[in-house]
Order: sequence, then structure tokens, then C-alpha cells
Amino acid sequence: MAERALFPALLFGLVVGLGFIAGGGVLTYDAYQDRTATEEVDGTIVSSTVSGSIASETYLAHIRYEYSHEGRNYTRSNIFARTEQNAAEFSSREDAESFIADYPEGSSVTVHVDPDDPSNPYLAYETRLRNWAIFSLLTLLGGTLVGFVFREIRGMP
Repeated sequence: MAERALFPALLFGLVVGLGFIAGGGVLTYDAYQDRTATEEVDGTIVSSTVSGSIASETYLAHIRYEYSHEGRNYTRSNIFARTEQNAAEFSSREDAESFIADYPEGSSVTVHVDPDDPSNPYLAYETRLRNWAIFSLLTLLGGTLVGFVFREIRGMP
């Protein structure tokens, strides 16, 4: 009787656990698509600056660059794929300045261009710690829930 009452909770745990694992997989697949669905073209850094203040505790690294794709010239400021934000956010001015140090004015840069939408490029893959932490947490939670469910099912008569 108690086993029957426990079954919905176990089923819920299994579904949620598998959902977490699937969510981690989707994040990984999206990152893979970002890396493989673009063409690399040469670009030039037009400007790289840092804005922000101690009061806001947020510093933004802004990078503008020029590139050409199929004979058309573009000037953009997208830094990361799949984001509307045209700046990289940091909690310290030193981190923001360290980031833009890789993109000095006038330097050559590789621009990643979607051949279907060349006006929406990016410079860097966003493989920040936050993304890996989310993926790891989802996979860990999912694996734990699935493991718990199977352990409980084994213990049922």
C-alpha cells in the first residue's frame, strides 16, 4: 500500500530528473550549433571601451568591429552569440579591461557570421563559468533524481 502511494512521487522525480538532463543536453547542443553553423571572416576592431561605475558594481566591455561578408560591409558590436546585449558584463573594472585587452583598436579579429543572417555576427563563444555551472547543476540534479527513483523502485516488493 505504501509503495502505491510512493509511486506518483517516484514518477514525478523520474520525469523531472530526465527533464533536467534533457535541459543540460539542449544547452550543450545550442553551444555546439553556435560553433558549427557559422563562417569565419576577417574583421577589424574599431573601438573597445569599458563603461560602468563603482556605485553600480557593473562594468560593461563594449567592442565595435567592421567586417565584410559576400561583398557587403558591416559594423557591429555583438560580442557573444545568442544575446541581444552588445556588451560583456563584469563585476570589476579590472576584469572588463582585461577582456577588452584582447581586442585593441585597429587589431584584426575573427568574426563568426551566420551565412543566413550575416548582419548578426559575434566575436566570442560564450563559454563562461555560468553556462557550465548551469549545465553541471542540471545534469547533477537530473542524475540524482533518476538515481533516487531507481533506488526506491529496486527496494519495492
